[in-house]
Amino acid sequence: MQNNNTEAEQHKPHHSLKRKLDHEEQLSVHNNNKEGLDARENQKKLKESSTNEGSTKTDIIAQPERLSILIMSDIHNYDIYFERVRKILDKNQVKVDVVLCPGDIVNIKTKEEYKSKEFQFESLKSVEKIAEGMLSFAPKVYLIPGNHDPDVMFENKLTQPKENIHLVHNSIVELREGLYLAGFGGSVPSFHISPPELVSTRAWKGYPHSTDEAYGKELAPLVERMKTEMNQPSSSSMPTTTLSTSRSSEVNTEQQEPKEASHYRQYIFMTHNGPANCDTTLFQKVDITSPKIISGSDALRGFIEQTELQSSCVCLVHGHTHLFRPSSSLVGTLPIVNPGSLMEGNFAVIQLERQTHLENRPFLLESVTSYRFKP
Repeated sequence: MQNNNTEAEQHKPHHSLKRKLDHEEQLSVHNNNKEGLDARENQKKLKESSTNEGSTKTDIIAQPERLSILIMSDIHNYDIYFERVRKILDKNQVKVDVVLCPGDIVNIKTKEEYKSKEFQFESLKSVEKIAEGMLSFAPKVYLIPGNHDPDVMFENKLTQPKENIHLVHNSIVELREGLYLAGFGGSVPSFHISPPELVSTRAWKGYPHSTDEAYGKELAPLVERMKTEMNQPSSSSMPTTTLSTSRSSEVNTEQQEPKEASHYRQYIFMTHNGPANCDTTLFQKVDITSPKIISGSDALRGFIEQTELQSSCVCLVHGHTHLFRPSSSLVGTLPIVNPGSLMEGNFAVIQLERQTHLENRPFLLESVTSYRFKP
């Protein structure tokens, strides 16, 4: 149907997605993190207190810091759609601070292409060109490799490193004071769950991880580092740590007076494939009679179900599963966001807000807005 006044609907935090379809589609969902709800309720009470008890109380309420993040995944060389994204963002007066890309920037498919050094090199140059295009949206771009990207991306290398383009596979980088991005690329094998004759047969190979167990073994050290560092003082004067030697590990290390930490470190966790048994990793084409495929990782789900990651992660962002419509879900209380494939006309914007009156969780995921256009 036609609707020239497309609106983003703000929903109650139960994560059901209502839709308004147009030439582009927007969905907006609040996470149902109870602490987030308590934060908004506390802020409301503070405002009421300032109204009832006099103007001196208004100083209690600090203006929150907001962070707007554009997520474009599974581009598969279709950066021609960047202009479509720009027009939609401009139409809706959306400004973004950071761009995240959870992988599959290009489209390496065959064994011959993976083995060809020349093809790998040309593909890496294409990645760099596409990443430079992302800089037109925001001053910082962060990438991880997918299963269709050049092998060298798993070493966080570019042919011509750029100051504002960061490869963050197997790395932790600082986005804002106290807020870090943990990245891990690649995919695990995916399997059919329907029809009956295909159940448990492999649908897609994993790359470079041949099994979920291998994926979990490689991911485990990064998760342990996240858990170890989550209670360290958060300050932009402190260098972050990574599991690689990439440029993405660079942060501001100018000499500053140490700041007293009022909260621990938080993470946005960016992976290429998502967690198992999650709506965001269930693949089925528009035709409901087509096969269903589960594409998530049991190992990843096991990690994010751990108490430390449930409390320290603001959200997990992933790609890989090309959904007909973008999707958000929960694992425990952790919001999971799959923006869908840009190649198929999907992308998303998430809004984070720093609640300064919360001692331990300064950033909260306020909204997920998913956009769809007709390719």
